[in-house]
Amino acid sequence: MDRIEDVLASVERTVHSTIQSLDIPDLREAANKLWDDISRYGPDVHIQVPRIPGLGDFEIPPPPFIRSPPPPPSWYERVPVKPLAVGVVGAGLLVGYTLHLKRKQARRSLLAHAGRRKVVVVLGADLPHGQALIDGLQQQEYIVIASVSTPEAVDALEQRSNGYVKALVLDPSEPGMVPVFLRSLSSCMGRRFPLNSAGDPFASPASMPYIHSIVSLLPLAVPPTSSLAPLENVDLQSSFLSFLSSSHLVPLQVIQALLPMLRNGGARQLSTARPIVICVPSTPARVGLPFTSVQTMATAATVQAADVLRREITVASLTDKADALKNVRIVVLDVGAFDLDHQLRPTQPEDVYRAMSTWTQSEKLIYGPSFAAFAYQTPSPRKPSQASVFVKEIVTIVGDRIPWWKRKWFGDRWGVGAGAATYRWASYLPPRFLDALLSLPHVLVSIRNALAVRQPTISRPPVATSTGPGPAPIPEVDSQPSSDHDSGNEAGSEASIDSVPTRPDVADSWVSLNEKEDD
Repeated sequence: MDRIEDVLASVERTVHSTIQSLDIPDLREAANKLWDDISRYGPDVHIQVPRIPGLGDFEIPPPPFIRSPPPPPSWYERVPVKPLAVGVVGAGLLVGYTLHLKRKQARRSLLAHAGRRKVVVVLGADLPHGQALIDGLQQQEYIVIASVSTPEAVDALEQRSNGYVKALVLDPSEPGMVPVFLRSLSSCMGRRFPLNSAGDPFASPASMPYIHSIVSLLPLAVPPTSSLAPLENVDLQSSFLSFLSSSHLVPLQVIQALLPMLRNGGARQLSTARPIVICVPSTPARVGLPFTSVQTMATAATVQAADVLRREITVASLTDKADALKNVRIVVLDVGAFDLDHQLRPTQPEDVYRAMSTWTQSEKLIYGPSFAAFAYQTPSPRKPSQASVFVKEIVTIVGDRIPWWKRKWFGDRWGVGAGAATYRWASYLPPRFLDALLSLPHVLVSIRNALAVRQPTISRPPVATSTGPGPAPIPEVDSQPSSDHDSGNEAGSEASIDSVPTRPDVADSWVSLNEKEDD
């Protein structure tokens, strides 16, 4: 055994020394190169594994595959989710509707016990928009103090109400009635509403009403037909100043007097929105059309006054520590066409001639054809909006339920009614393009008159044979110069026109511009 161990040890030493003497990396590299050369250049040898024959009839088939049973469903999978969700949603809606009815019933009982307190002052309730607006405000449980121009309209308005409407007389054409209207309004603030209730007619301090909002409809008043005239003919001392006073100065005087009532009140009153809504006609407010200078200038003054008042309130609310004006908002509403408007333009040839009765002969010759094209028109194909749209918009503003997107996009001025959006976007056009667009109908009329064989005329209406007073005669043009500046231009033209002998067939036509007489 000892020799065997010595032999194995010597063999081990020999192998170890031999391996150490060899270069192992070169050997590995040579072996790898030899294998690559055999794989690349050697024969393609496919080794086929011989098939092991089976046992034939004595072969036993493998057992069938048996799926393991699925795990039992959990408790939340066994619950019917869809019926349960429908039941939960239905129960939630039922509970929410029940709570809503209870709150509404509690609010009605509170109003019945304490009475309505929010007062909305409506200026110009006898205008076409006024009656529908008052009905809508009554349905929203507001107290309405409305101004009307005649004592007869007071009874007609209060008879249709249920005791929550008080009508006061304020004639816009008489600015001296503003202090009387304000005194009457102050006395109404101490009354107990409804007015037809029995008992003490004066309200207790706990149920004293307060002014919540002001809605001015007076700028929507239609000027007289005589105001449809070129600016050259407008009597600024009488026609324009009277309309400016009734549609601009009187509403501003009332708003001036009521602003202290809006900013003075309890914490609960000051925490709610108190809007002042000024309604203006959309067309004069956005685009000044020809021959509507009286209404356009008065409307522009109202819009600018509202903008200045809004900015003053915004600046004051930022520096006022009492937050008296924080929630007072000035909203300008451009009112379009509704199915209750009066017709502003004359629709009959007699009305067109009557509107031109105070014009001079030169004004008739110069402005007559374009004024006839402007005034005597067929009804517009635009369908007017319903009055309920206007009422809903005002009630939304008064109740401070204006959508957020309207506040972000339009600010404190937007339009309502047919045509309001059209004139809004038209006002953004460049002036040159807008003037060309407005002049297009008159260009077409001038082309038609130039191509016509016989010039279109509007005959003078027949003179009535009654003994009553007839229409005012057309004043003759004074040929004397009114100033040194006009002596060289206007006087000569007026005198030359008035010196032309009049004929029966020419005097009835103010549209014809032919100077030669027909043979």
